[in-house]
Amino acid sequence: MPILLPREVNSPLPKMFSVRQVFSREQLDDIPKTVRAEMNKDEIAMKIEPGMNVAIAVGSRGIKNLSTIVKTVITRVREAGASPYIVAAMGSHGGGTQEGQLEILASYGITEEMLGVSVVASMDTVYLGQTRGNVEVYFDKVASEADLVIPINRIKLHTDFPGPIQSGLCKMLVIGLGNHVGCTRMHEVPLNVFGETIIEATQIILEKVQVRS
Repeated sequence: MPILLPREVNSPLPKMFSVRQVFSREQLDDIPKTVRAEMNKDEIAMKIEPGMNVAIAVGSRGIKNLSTIVKTVITRVREAGASPYIVAAMGSHGGGTQEGQLEILASYGITEEMLGVSVVASMDTVYLGQTRGNVEVYFDKVASEADLVIPINRIKLHTDFPGPIQSGLCKMLVIGLGNHVGCTRMHEVPLNVFGETIIEATQIILEKVQVRS
């Protein structure tokens, strides 16, 4: 319990005003229909070709209706004649272990039994290069071997660092699919250059891995 000095007890309060903030209540009435509409756009649909092995990257964030979104993406990829599978993309979450990450995915309904596709959580990575600040960039080995990678993630502001790109698909590619080793390297970067480093590392990944988001 805090102890207040007499001068603090007797200090007058500043003038206050009541404030009401109204948040947007927009919502999607038909999630599968919306996901399909996005995937049917030419810039996405033309990238999915028959015979491709497509890695669908799913992370550890608690996204509402995640299993429905993932299931719809899987269905659309199959309709294009490609073969989808799930790859865990959560950095060092789940203790940085295969068992821990599969357990997290299962808690969201992302399992082989529920989705009818392989669900892989491998800690193996490939080295893709390094940034100008000498930050090594790693990428999930299983995902790197795919003909196409589709990351599924939310996009929002980050609580720790500023920048034009914060918490979203780029961070998922660099840290989530960097697995434990890639995640560790990135988290050693000072926060004042973290945003810039994420962008540079993403560019390295996009030059060497086929990604479509």
